Amino acid sequence: MLCGMTLCAIVAAQYGYVQRRNAARQEIVLDGGIVYTWEKPCRNPALQRLPRREIPIWRRWLGDEAIQIVAMPAGSERSECARATAIFPEASVGTMQPRPF
Repeated sequence: MLCGMTLCAIVAAQYGYVQRRNAARQEIVLDGGIVYTWEKPCRNPALQRLPRREIPIWRRWLGDEAIQIVAMPAGSERSECARATAIFPEASVGTMQPRPF
């Protein structure tokens, strides 16, 4: 019984982590950033040469994806980039440059 409860607690913790990552992805995209996954990589040949990193299989079972690149919106604070790096440790995190008009 104790083993079953421990397993449920571990799965619940991992599910919560996956949900926080998905919420962070949505927030970055809604703010104008870009998130590339390893499953659907970007087409830029220079970026495709980045080493592939994996996430644990049980997180994939829970709906998570390995992130390749997080491009934070132009003007993002350093704290926002640090938060993205902490949430997506497998990703390369940077800030987009503003487009000249």
